[in-house]
Parts: sequence; structure tokens; C-alpha cells
Amino acid sequence: MAETDDLNGGDPGGARGGDAVVLRCRGAAVAEWNSGAGVEPHLSPRPYLHPVRTLAGTVVTEIRPHDHLHHLGVGVTVPDVNGSSFWGGTTFVRDRGPVLLDNHGRQEHRGWEAAGDTRLVERIAWVGHDGAELLGEVRETAAWEVDGHTWALDLHTRLLAAEHDLEVNSPATKGRPGAGYGGFFWRAPRHTEPPRVLGPGAEGEDALHGSLAPWLALQGTADSGARWSLVFAA
Repeated sequence: MAETDDLNGGDPGGARGGDAVVLRCRGAAVAEWNSGAGVEPHLSPRPYLHPVRTLAGTVVTEIRPHDHLHHLGVGVTVPDVNGSSFWGGTTFVRDRGPVLLDNHGRQEHRGWEAAGDTRLVERIAWVGHDGAELLGEVRETAAWEVDGHTWALDLHTRLLAAEHDLEVNSPATKGRPGAGYGGFFWRAPRHTEPPRVLGPGAEGEDALHGSLAPWLALQGTADSGARWSLVFAA
């Protein structure tokens, strides 16, 4: 995350408190972890980060926007594992469209392997709508300083299948064009003006949506006038 507010990274620091764990950079709280345990079942409860901030304090995530209540800051999730929705909200059904089904799974925080100021390592269970544990996950989140204006958020995840055959789907596999999404998730804030979308040799949502670009950037201006940039690289 950086300043003019760039999202790249930061100097972390953390403090445990109740259900929240705070990552810090240069003494500033730059990301807050939440277990998601209080999220309603039809939104597919899961751990997430929110708010995530630039070093100047500009918030670059949001949760529960009115048009997508199941969008929760920063996390890892997929729409469909063995018929259970870990995305939340409606499910795309072929020849019917989006339908609210009783098929929602949940990600349960099962404990910490590390929970410090700059690095979190948590164990997560992906539990299907029928109560079966489908996946185990170890998720590592770390923050580090890039320069005086920018900090980086690193997220690494390892998924281990339980004793089940797994079928993973997205709306695209059910017939919705351009909807092959899932995995790392970031809900950026909505402002009056939409963000600028950039990639290698390309600009604009239409040019980059569905591409295999090695990096993607968003540049936005908050309604307060603060400018921010997010750079995503795998």
C-alpha cells in the first residue's frame, strides 16, 4: 500500500485484542484480522482483513457493501467446493441465474501457529453446508515496509484436502460468462469516481478482466481527496 497512498506493503506491528489481531507498520495499524465468526450463515462466514490502510491512514478495503453483502475485505475463498458455497450470497444456477440456496459453507478459525505484530499464521477448516470438513488451510499473512510511503502485504496459503474427492466450480462452469473467479479476494472501497485499472501494457477493466497478467494495479481517490494505489502481484 502506498502513499499517494500505494498498496504495496509495510512495516508491521501487531496487537491481540478480543476477536481482532492488528498488524502494524512503523507503529501504525495497517490491517486488522477478524475471525468472521459473527458473519451471517448465508454470507459464508470466514476470516478476513478489514480495515486495511495505507501508512497515511486511508482505508483501502470495505465490507458488506450494499450491492454485495458477502464481500468481506481481504481473504481467500472460492464459490463452490463439492456443492458448498464459500463465496456467500446467491449461487449461479444454469438456466435460472443467481439463486439464494441453502448451500453455504464456512471457514472456521482453528488456532494460531504465530500471531505477532508483523506476521500471522492461522489454521482454518473449510466446513461444507452439511458439516463435513472439506479442506484444511494454513494461511500466513505478513506486513513489511517497502519505503517511507509504501508497505507490502504478503499472503501465502496452503490447502489440504480432507478424505474426500473434491470438485471446485465457479459461476463460469455453470454457464455465466466471464465469471471464472475464486481464490485471493480483495474488496476495494467504492468512491464517487471509479478507480483506474492498470496492467502490463493494458489499461481498463475490459482489457484486463480474465487476463493472465502478472500484476494488476488500482489507483483511486477517496471522497476525502486522499489518493491511493494498490498493486497486486502473484
